[in-house]
Amino acid sequence: MSDPAQLLRDWIATYDTPTTSVAHLLCDRHDPHTIATTEIGPTLEPTTLTYGQLRERSQTLATGLAHHGIQPGDRIATLIPKGIDLTITALATWRLGAVLVPLLSSFAPSAITQRLTDSHTRLVICADEYRTKLDPTPHTPTDPTWNIATTGPQPLRDGDHTLTTLSQHPPHTTPTPPPATATSPPSTSPTSSAHPEASASPPAPSPPCTPTTTSASAYTTTTSTGTPPTPAPPTASTTASSPLSWPDTTPSPCAPDSSTPNSPSTSSASTRSPTSPPTPPPSAP
Repeated sequence: MSDPAQLLRDWIATYDTPTTSVAHLLCDRHDPHTIATTEIGPTLEPTTLTYGQLRERSQTLATGLAHHGIQPGDRIATLIPKGIDLTITALATWRLGAVLVPLLSSFAPSAITQRLTDSHTRLVICADEYRTKLDPTPHTPTDPTWNIATTGPQPLRDGDHTLTTLSQHPPHTTPTPPPATATSPPSTSPTSSAHPEASASPPAPSPPCTPTTTSASAYTTTTSTGTPPTPAPPTASTTASSPLSWPDTTPSPCAPDSSTPNSPSTSSASTRSPTSPPTPPPSAP
């Protein structure tokens, strides 16, 4: 025989936890092939439901109730005799975290209305034979907070639901993303960042450069002061370029190297000033 104290601790660990699910304790943890409930019909024929079937049908109804706006804490009243429909409705209610408000079928319409009003019921599920107990009476509020669903195949009043229609919720669909379009990676060059249209039409290539020769006459020599020759500013050749291109700062291979001037280190006779008189030869002794 097990220890009663240990048995009590096991019960507390199983049932007294924040994550305890009534649907799991009463249905989901059992063998799905085992008979969960049996209902004897008017013709004394039994109708059975296994734990696996009970789990599937209660989950389907719970999903349908959620699609119709039932949230945790909402009240769902039942006016159903003991049987399969009551079992399915109770498990579906508890799966959503809603509150079950069971009503006895022997209640008068005024007693039913009072309980529905005081509990702020959102939905009443009743058997077809008890639907007249929910018809408006002098005690019924002008704007009741509850909807009505019956267990039969067809609704009995305008605006009523059935357990079948509540279970037929729209399937969950995943939005289809739009087709991806091929995009070129952004360019990091200065031209594309400052002028986006330059990438569409690149500038025409510049014509090949022609070497220029600077003659010695471009330099002037001042012999009176001994100042080194100063090169005259070269004539810049203008080349048409695209208005979208940045100025090219790379030195051209055709331009003369400024670090090695091509001027002679000493003045030659051909570059002396014409105003300087020739030096007379020395006289004979």
